[in-house]
Amino acid sequence: MSENTSIHEQLASFVGTWKKVRLTRRIPSERLHNGCVLGVGTDWVLFQQFHDFSPEGFTTLRLRDIKKIRSGEYERQFEKMLSAEGLLGLEVIPNDLPLDNIADLLSALKERGQNIIIECEDLIKDIQDFYIGRILSVDQKSVSFIHFNALGRWKDDPVIIPFREITRLEFETPYIKIFSKYVEEPQN
Repeated sequence: MSENTSIHEQLASFVGTWKKVRLTRRIPSERLHNGCVLGVGTDWVLFQQFHDFSPEGFTTLRLRDIKKIRSGEYERQFEKMLSAEGLLGLEVIPNDLPLDNIADLLSALKERGQNIIIECEDLIKDIQDFYIGRILSVDQKSVSFIHFNALGRWKDDPVIIPFREITRLEFETPYIKIFSKYVEEPQN
């Protein structure tokens, strides 16, 4: 890809191709993401992530955090292996997700009624806020989110997360699916 091609244009060129890419972000806690670009909007990219040879569900990443995209011979080799193992294109693509702004994206995820992960990663330090649970409501600047802890216990009160702090959303991942099977419904 040409250095003059914007990140948005580069990502858009991969939508619908099932070509594997490696994204490098400015986030120290998790810089690299490997997978396939499923959609790109004004502010967010929808990505089917892979860890080694395991599909890891879907993640949405802020476009402004992505600084580099690689899709070369290493990705073609992994693509061949993933394809031969029948792992590419396995997941049903959630093509109804709006990716132009966080409020619409969160509202669409709320309508799905599933547990999701919201991450608020620090751009300088290797720290983050990690929430797993369910969206209660979305307003103009924040999301009200009920979440559970590592023991599977729901917090009594929802947390209000400002949009400006959200760097990544995950859904339909093996982590979320398995954990959710062992957590009772929230009382709210």
